[in-house]
Amino acid sequence: MDITLQTVKFKESAKLRKFINTKISGISRQYPDAIRIDVTLKKGAANNITNCWCQIYVSHPGENLFVKKNAATYEESISKAVDAMEKIIRRLK
Repeated sequence: MDITLQTVKFKESAKLRKFINTKISGISRQYPDAIRIDVTLKKGAANNITNCWCQIYVSHPGENLFVKKNAATYEESISKAVDAMEKIIRRLK
């Protein structure tokens, strides 16, 4: 399974990449049928407090899954998105 990280208009740190890999490994353990997981991080509007967005796209045979969450920090938005994706995967089973 491939995990792809894309950051829009900023460069991710090693700490953020490690955090993402730790969180995404939970999805890959829970759903081994996944072919590829794409994670996209981007900044939203500057005047909004919760302007850190995380999008997770899980590609697998059949219907693909997509989640988009925002929060004040990238770590929090990643956690929210992973929790939402795990909930969707549990519903599929």
